[in-house]
Amino acid sequence: MEVQIQSYESETIGVELPKNVELEVTETEPGIKGDTASGGTKPATLETGLTVQVPFFINEGEVLVISTTDGKYVSPCLICFLEELVRTGQVLFCENISVFQGEQS
Repeated sequence: MEVQIQSYESETIGVELPKNVELEVTETEPGIKGDTASGGTKPATLETGLTVQVPFFINEGEVLVISTTDGKYVSPCLICFLEELVRTGQVLFCENISVFQGEQS
């Protein structure tokens, strides 16, 4: 995570956090198979101790994108998921995958 610290004459006057952070789920109830469209949520505890509401399909060990402005769930970490597939040999080559990092307009 990259944090920008603003200082003046050796005094910190501001800290700028990234818009989102990636955190691992350490505790949640098991996902309900096939329950992706109902729109319901369940609590999940993250590696920092923060508890957030997540969709039913999220499981322990998954990495999530969390907003630093309100501490809410944003999405599963797609990049982390793809890296895990490549690391475990489930995907050997990905072609034409575009990953956008940054703000979309």
